[in-house]
Amino acid sequence: MRFVLAAISVFALSNTLSAQLQVQVTPSVPAPQLVGTEVVFTFSATDSYSNPGIINFKMEVALPQSTTFTTVRDFEVSNTFAWARNLMEGSYQIRVTARDSNYITATSQTVVTYRINSRVTGSQPVVSATTHPLVALFSAPSCPSGSSMEVVFQQVGSAAAPFKTNFTACNGKTSMNFLIAGMLASTAYSMYDEVGQAGTGLQKSPSVTWTTGAIPSSVLAVGMSFPIPFGPLASQPERILLLSFSSTATLDARNTAGKVVWYYAGDGAYRPGQAASAQLDRLVVGGLQLMNCGYPGDYTGTGLYGNQTGGGQSAQIVDLTGHVVQETNVDRVNEQLLALGTDPISTFNHDMRKLPNGHYMVIANAQKVFPAGTQGSTVPVDILGTTLIELDQNFQVYWFWDSFDHDGGNGQLDINRPAPLNEQCTVAIEGINGCPAVLLSVPANDWLHTNAVQYQPLDGSLVISMRNQDWVAKIDYNNGTGTGNILWIMGDGGSFAMNNVTGDPWPWFSHQHDVEYQNNSNLLMTMFDNGNTRVTANGGDSRGYVLNVDESGLQVTPQLLFDTGYYAVAQGSAQILSNGDYEFMGGQIVGRAPSQAPSPSYYQQSAEVTPAGIANYSEAAQSQAYRLWRLTDFYNVPTN
Repeated sequence: MRFVLAAISVFALSNTLSAQLQVQVTPSVPAPQLVGTEVVFTFSATDSYSNPGIINFKMEVALPQSTTFTTVRDFEVSNTFAWARNLMEGSYQIRVTARDSNYITATSQTVVTYRINSRVTGSQPVVSATTHPLVALFSAPSCPSGSSMEVVFQQVGSAAAPFKTNFTACNGKTSMNFLIAGMLASTAYSMYDEVGQAGTGLQKSPSVTWTTGAIPSSVLAVGMSFPIPFGPLASQPERILLLSFSSTATLDARNTAGKVVWYYAGDGAYRPGQAASAQLDRLVVGGLQLMNCGYPGDYTGTGLYGNQTGGGQSAQIVDLTGHVVQETNVDRVNEQLLALGTDPISTFNHDMRKLPNGHYMVIANAQKVFPAGTQGSTVPVDILGTTLIELDQNFQVYWFWDSFDHDGGNGQLDINRPAPLNEQCTVAIEGINGCPAVLLSVPANDWLHTNAVQYQPLDGSLVISMRNQDWVAKIDYNNGTGTGNILWIMGDGGSFAMNNVTGDPWPWFSHQHDVEYQNNSNLLMTMFDNGNTRVTANGGDSRGYVLNVDESGLQVTPQLLFDTGYYAVAQGSAQILSNGDYEFMGGQIVGRAPSQAPSPSYYQQSAEVTPAGIANYSEAAQSQAYRLWRLTDFYNVPTN
C-alpha cells in the first residue's frame, strides 16, 4: 500500500514523451528516521504505452544542502533499493527515473524528500546497532570545521593495541558517524573518538561500550588451520585476514587465530547450495569495498547479458554492512559503449580500482567472432578479449580501452597469438572459470583473461596482467588522454630481458595473478606466479614472485622466487607488509587443505615470507579464494 506522509514531499516530473509513463516511490518506513537507518524504497510505474516493454528504474540521491544528484543505482529492472548510506542528518532528495525498454528515450521522474535526524542528542558519543551484528554505528557530536575525527576501538580487557578508523574531516555543523567493523562476535568493545586540528593535540571523548551480536547460522565460515601459527616474527600491525572466498563460503575476515571478525552480508553473499557470487576486488580508504557480483535475476537488465547464470552482472561499491553505495550493470554500460562505437561487454570481472581523480577503473570481457583461420581455427571463432572501463563519480562511462582495437603488431597485441595452453570457454563452463555466461559461439577462445589493472601515478599509465598470455603490459592511458597503445610487454617473448640471477630453468612467470607495483613506484613488482605454463611443461609448484624492474633498460631481475610447496591452478594474491615481508596466497589448490577434513576439491593457502624467502606465518582454508589481504583495519587500507 502506497503512503505519503507530511514529512515526505513527492512530485512528478514529466515531459511530452513520458506522458504515458508515471513512476511512484514508496519507502518502507516513514520519515523522519535516524542516521544509518535502512530504508527500502520500492518503485512502481503505470505504463499505458500500446506495446509496453520492461520497466527499468534508476535511483539517484542528493545530499542535504546539495542540489547535485549522484547515481546510486543505474537503470535496471529491480524495483527495490535498500538505502542505508545516510550517515549525515538533513533532508535528502531521492530521485527515481523510470523508462520502458521499448521507449528508452521517454522517461518519468519522481523526487522524494526524506528527512534523516541525528542520533546524538547531547555532548557525548553514542553507539547503535546496524543491520550487521558485527558492525556498530558510532555517532559523535559535530567537531570544528578544519579539524578531523577518528574513532578508536578495542576489546574490553584486551592488552592488544586498539584499532583506529581513518580520519574524516569535520564540517562544524552535523554529527560525525562511523561504521565500526573488525570485531569478534558476542564481545564487548570500548570506543571513543579523537579530534585533531592543525597545531593542536588530539582531543579524546569519553568512552562508550558496545557488545557485538552473534553470527547467524546462515553464515558459512569454513574451517581454517595454521601450519605456521602467528608469532612475534610475523608482521604485527596486519592483524586481519580478509578473504574473498569464491566457493562454498561466505566472504569474510578473520583475526590471526582464524576467528571471524567480519563477514559480507550483501546480496551476493553465499547461499546454501550455491557458490558465493560476490567477488571482492579491492578496498577503498574509509571502509568501502569494490565488488563485481550478481545472482541470476538479481541484477537483471533487458539486453543480451542482463540475466546471466553466473556473477559479474554488476559493478558495486559496498559498505561494511553490505549495503550498496553505488552500482551499475552490464546492460547499462553496454548502452554507453555501443553509443561510443565499441564492443559490448559480457561481464565485469577480476578487478576494480579507485583512481586518484575519484573515478573507477573496472575490467570487463568483450567477445567478437573472427573469420576462419584466426588462431588456427578452421571455422569462424569467438574470441574473448578485454575492455577496461573508466566510470566517473556518477558511475557513467568516461573512458574505455578495447583490446580488439589494439591488434596491430609492432609491439601491440596479436589476435593470432593464442593462449599458450589454449584455454577455451564452453557450454559446460559458461559463467564459471572467468567465462561469460553467454557465448556468441561455442567454443570460445579465452585469449587474454586479464585479471589485474593498476594505475601508475608516475606517468599516468595502466599496468594490466593478461593471465592467458603469460604477459604483463603497460598501456598509454595518460590520465584518460593517451593513445591506448601498448607501451611494453613483460613476460616470455615480450619486450623485457630477464636477468636470471637465480639460475632458474624457467624464470618467467605464467598465468600470474595480482600483479602490482609496490610503494607507488615502478621499481618493485609483486605477483602470485601460478605457473600453469611452466608446470605443464616442467612440473613444479606455484611461486610468490618479486621483481626489480628497469623500464628504461627493459630488464627485469628476480628479487624473490618463493616456492609455495603447492600448485594453485588459478586465483591468488601478493602483497608487501609493513615490516617488509611479503604475503603470498594461492587461491585454487587441488587437494586437501592442511589439517582439515573432509577435503574439498580446492582450497587456499597463504604465507608471510621474509625477503630472504623464509615463511614465518601461514594459514589454509577449506574453500578456494580469489584474493587475500592482510589488513591493519578496514579503514587505512593499502593503496596498491
